[in-house]
Amino acid sequence: MWFTRPKRNATAGFSLAEALVALVIAALLAAVLTRFASSTRMNALKIREQVTMDILGDSLLEHVSADRLQPGRTDGRIGALGWRLDVSPIPIFVRATSVSERRPARSDTRLSNAAPFSPMSNEPDNPPTASQPKSTITWNVYRLTAVIRAPSGRRHAIETIKVLPQQAAEQDVQINQR
Repeated sequence: MWFTRPKRNATAGFSLAEALVALVIAALLAAVLTRFASSTRMNALKIREQVTMDILGDSLLEHVSADRLQPGRTDGRIGALGWRLDVSPIPIFVRATSVSERRPARSDTRLSNAAPFSPMSNEPDNPPTASQPKSTITWNVYRLTAVIRAPSGRRHAIETIKVLPQQAAEQDVQINQR
């Protein structure tokens, strides 16, 4: 078996212009893909930063306890994030009156002949008597604002309102002032 080589033609292959066009197209595609990858990475970093700031804000507001709740401003830093917590009283006066709980129904014949309780009536089910005074609770209302600053310059603010019962000593002072 004889093996013969095909003859080479002088026009076979790519010209220099075709090779340069292919290189330019490859360079453009590489630039577009690089830009897409870097923007995706930047978006992922922004999202991570936002989630971290949100978690820190929630944590700050959650861990403010009633005994440490004083009007004013507190600043701090956790890692690269700086934070500020503002506590301000809301100037409203709220007084809640607690009403006695309903007595459980008895299978007593005296009660079975009584008129049934109507939820639409204006009279309370168990009104306080002279020997049983109304108990009142006074509440303090505070506005809490946490502002978190990231190294990138972004800020995240989160707010809530806390309603706390007034301390007994504070209630006595307020009652005596009236």
